[in-house]
Amino acid sequence: MTQRKPRYGAARSCPICRKPLGKAATAKARSGKTCHASCLTQAQKASSGKPAAPRQWNTAAAEREFARNKARIEDGQTFRARQATGWKLGGSPSTAGEIKR
Repeated sequence: MTQRKPRYGAARSCPICRKPLGKAATAKARSGKTCHASCLTQAQKASSGKPAAPRQWNTAAAEREFARNKARIEDGQTFRARQATGWKLGGSPSTAGEIKR
């Protein structure tokens, strides 16, 4: 059985993101493995145990969007179902748009 080739073709790859180390800044993890400095700091922040700050909802943007949607509904720009239809009771949708002869 043949041995698998490395994914990116490089012998030295980051154990966190699995991409080749290349010329990027590197750092040593506690395990002794060499990885990208950015990957290591991101992993350390994620495992620090501090909860992330809750996202603040932009209420002004939500109110503007609500007013815009309400105006569209009142102008009749939404809801195509309220437009007249040529589909008669008992007919099929395929015959709804045919020209009468």
